[in-house]
Amino acid sequence: MDNTADKLKLIPIVSTVGTYYCDTAMYLASYLMPLTDNQYNLRNPLDFSDCLSHATLAEDEMLVSYDVSSLFTQVPLEETIDHIIHKIYTETKLPKLGSKMLFKRLLLKVTKGTVFSFNNRLYKQVNGCGMGNPLSPVLANISCPN
Repeated sequence: MDNTADKLKLIPIVSTVGTYYCDTAMYLASYLMPLTDNQYNLRNPLDFSDCLSHATLAEDEMLVSYDVSSLFTQVPLEETIDHIIHKIYTETKLPKLGSKMLFKRLLLKVTKGTVFSFNNRLYKQVNGCGMGNPLSPVLANISCPN
């Protein structure tokens, strides 16, 4: 029997406003933002529109758009955080905010340490970035190879 409810994937979008790490996550998101700059990153829908207005396609080409499912929850956190640490402490792409070990622990705490409530139960975010975390879009952009 085909039960549509069984096929639905529910991912709670949790507001982090007012949580103990929200201000820290917002600061870290703005601090890490320069690491997201690359030729493939679009800042807003107007950038996308501008990009398309200058695009030309050959007769045998087709423009496609893909909808990414569960993008934030699929971010490989450990690898992304290691990549960030390398960019800051080896390539010096950003000024250091403290020791490498403490900064890595901070990033892990603000991402993997997320606790949220859903249906009157507490859950801990253990995979990927939490939906609603200010760091999630930044880490998703950083985790994509340049």
